[in-house]
Amino acid sequence: MKRLLKSWVFWVFIALPLGATAAYFTYQRRDNYECVCASRQVRSQWHFGFSGTSVPLSAISETTRTSRFLLDFPDPVHAHVWGFRQGSPYYLLGTSWGGCGVGGREVRNDLLRSYEAVPKFADSLQARIQRGELTPAEVLAALRAPETTAAGNAWMAEWKVD
Repeated sequence: MKRLLKSWVFWVFIALPLGATAAYFTYQRRDNYECVCASRQVRSQWHFGFSGTSVPLSAISETTRTSRFLLDFPDPVHAHVWGFRQGSPYYLLGTSWGGCGVGGREVRNDLLRSYEAVPKFADSLQARIQRGELTPAEVLAALRAPETTAAGNAWMAEWKVD
């Protein structure tokens, strides 16, 4: 056995092809989900094989990011309802993107998207609530609306001018 391990034939024709095959067929599946509250969840799992005909190598790992909306406007009875947004396999030991499957339309309106993506905008709305210019109820209603409201458009336009 020692002689076989020292042989270049073993390393070139057996070990290297087996290692390359293992690396090529080992991939990580990452699925992204989003709740109506704008919180996000990523579920990932390692597989061996091709998408659809593979064997799981690990347990599903879940990472959840609570949205700023939910942190700023806590709802004690809110239960996350996760909607599939996008899923991708990452081949070559999780380093090479292999395309994606896209889920349903985003559930957020433009106001909520801006509130999550632009911290200064969210801070400005919170400051206006603190000063009494806006009530939490009207901001909450605009953030939860399926489409951006006229008030939400006005708030975004005011902020972009400042």
